[in-house]
Amino acid sequence: MNHQPTVIASYVKTLTKSLIDLNIKHDTIVPLAWSSASTDSRIPLSQINTFWHSLVSLNADKSLGLKVALNIHNNSFHQLGLLAQQCKNLEEAWKMATQFYRLVSEAGTLSSEITEEHFVLTFEPCKIVPELTVQQMEGMMGAVFQYALSIMEGDFQLYSVELQHPPTSNSSLYHKVFKCPIIFNSRYYRLYIPKSELIKPIPLASESMRKLHLSVTQNKQLEYENLRRPEGDLHFKIYELLRISLPEKIPTLDECATNFHTSASTLKRKLKKSGMCYSDIINQVRKDIAFQLLNDHQLSINDIVYRTGFTCSTNFYRSFKKWSDLTPVEYRKSRAIN
Repeated sequence: MNHQPTVIASYVKTLTKSLIDLNIKHDTIVPLAWSSASTDSRIPLSQINTFWHSLVSLNADKSLGLKVALNIHNNSFHQLGLLAQQCKNLEEAWKMATQFYRLVSEAGTLSSEITEEHFVLTFEPCKIVPELTVQQMEGMMGAVFQYALSIMEGDFQLYSVELQHPPTSNSSLYHKVFKCPIIFNSRYYRLYIPKSELIKPIPLASESMRKLHLSVTQNKQLEYENLRRPEGDLHFKIYELLRISLPEKIPTLDECATNFHTSASTLKRKLKKSGMCYSDIINQVRKDIAFQLLNDHQLSINDIVYRTGFTCSTNFYRSFKKWSDLTPVEYRKSRAIN
C-alpha cells in the first residue's frame, strides 16, 4: 500500500482558529475528526486539500491564503517552531526547517541552497488529488515568513518571493504579507533571503533550550518515521479507535479485531507485516495525548494519568521519561518558558 501524505494536526487546529478570528465561513465544511484530534496526530493531506477547495468556493475569496498568513499562530509549526525559536541565528533556523519539515507536513518538499548573494528556500508541492490550492501555497509561504518575522521581533526581511501562479489579490496585500517584491508565474515557489540576514542572532534564543528542543525534535522525527499513520492504513484506523476510547478502558487486541470484523490473529499478522505491533499504537496514542494535555496547566498530573489510561502515576512517569528524557513536570516547565 502506498503511503498517503499527512500533515500534523496542530496545523489544522491553528488554521481553523485563524478562520474563526478572521470571521471566515468554514463551520459547515470542517471534518468532525479535526476538533477531537490530538495535536500530535496526523491528518491526511487529501482531506486538508478538499477542505481548502471547499473553503475558497464557499467564501468566493481568492485571497484567503494571504489573510490566513497574516493571522498566523505561533504553534502552527508545532515542535519545529519551538526549535526554531531557540536556534542561535537565522541560518541555523532555516537549516533546521529543511531538515525537519516533514515532521510538520508532507504537502511537499522543502529544500535550500546558497548562491553568491542569497539563501534560497524552494518548496515543491507533492502531486496528489485533489491538488494543493494556490491559497494553501500563499498561506504556507506567507506563514513561514511571518513566523520568522515574529521570532526575530520584526528584524527580518526577504529579498523577493517567487510564486508559480498569477496574483490572487491586490499588490498591497502581497506587500503586507511578504514586504518584498513578488514574481508571479514563476517556475518555482521560492523565498530569497539576503545572506546578511542569516547571521542575525535570534533575540530570545537559549543554548540549553536549543539542546532540549533539538533532542525532542529528533525523537519525534524517529517516531514519525517508525509510526506513520497514512490515510486508509490499518494502523491509522486503530490509532483513532484507541484515541476515542480513552479515558475509558483501552480495547484489547481481540476487542479491536472484532471492531474491524476480523480475527485477532489476522490483525496481528497485518500489523507485523507493516513492522508494528498493537502495543506500539497504544503507546503512541498515550504519548500524543499526554503531550497535548500537559500544555493545559489547569490539569493536574493525576488528571493526565487518568486520561491517558494508565493505572498508576508510576507507570505514567516511567513511560513519559522514555518519550522525552524529561519528567512530566520538567516538560511542562520547558513549555512555560516558551
